[in-house]
Amino acid sequence: MTRVVRLVLAVALLVGTTTPLAAQRRRPAPEPEPAPAPAPPPDIRVRSALTQTAAWVGDPIDFVVEIETAPGVEVVAEDLTPEKLVIEGLELGPATSTSDLRADGWNVLRRQYRVTAWDTTPPKSIGELVVRFRRPVTTATADGSAPGAEVKVPGATLAVRSTLPDDGSANGARDQLAQAAPPTWIEWLRPTGLGFIVLGIAPVVLWVAASARRPRVVRTRPSTRTLHAHVKSLFDELAIIDTSTADGRQRAYNRMDADVRAYLIESEGVPAAALTADELRPRLAESRRVQGDALCDVLAECEHARYAPPERLPGTDAVGASIARLRDALGQHA
Repeated sequence: MTRVVRLVLAVALLVGTTTPLAAQRRRPAPEPEPAPAPAPPPDIRVRSALTQTAAWVGDPIDFVVEIETAPGVEVVAEDLTPEKLVIEGLELGPATSTSDLRADGWNVLRRQYRVTAWDTTPPKSIGELVVRFRRPVTTATADGSAPGAEVKVPGATLAVRSTLPDDGSANGARDQLAQAAPPTWIEWLRPTGLGFIVLGIAPVVLWVAASARRPRVVRTRPSTRTLHAHVKSLFDELAIIDTSTADGRQRAYNRMDADVRAYLIESEGVPAAALTADELRPRLAESRRVQGDALCDVLAECEHARYAPPERLPGTDAVGASIARLRDALGQHA
């Protein structure tokens, strides 16, 4: 074994033996465990709590103490007076007390203390309350008096919430820090977003502008003279049509159908060219210019004559009767 190898082994052995010792020397001594809290007496039970653990300035809060005692155990009432309550940062208000005897013989004594915080300066606390009690005389001492003992009622701490900081100062009630600048890439995207907004609004603006420039069309009803002229022209044309032939009778019915529908479009404002005779009846029921039912009957005859085969085409007398009914239906304009 060479000298170098022996030297390396010696250093490794030295380090391996000294490191645990150094670690043992640096290890802190274990802290002693706290002593366990004394167990409460079996013949008395105490509880305490705040009706709410946090409040705003000026909110009244109740500190509630409940003491349950076994039969024969008496609590010293003087220890529960408001003067015995140790409070810090709070204002003591009125106190109320109730007592309730349960069916098992235990007595429940409930005492409520009203406290209020008028500022946010900590601490806001209620200290422990030491209450003495006496056990029954059956376990009396040698002199015949009942043995005395005491029990501690836990205190409480109240957190006060406000727009002011907990130290009571007004600094920081309003945040005066400037808003941090947004990232650079957001600044680059801002023109793009504005462009999309403009593109979305542009069609609406163009539509509004076009509507404003578009002239408003006001439809006026034709005059009575104009309607009378149209009807006169219809009957003049029918008078010169030779209805003795099938072709003449076909042309007469075609002319009556076309001119009557054009007349209804102008005078009544109904889309007569797209409606059948039965569809026109309810629309002409209230008309004052024409007799709606009679006019629709003539239009129905025109429809049958126009689409009927040649052998079923009405004769000359039928055409004359249809023209006469049409004249009556158009009334004063005929």
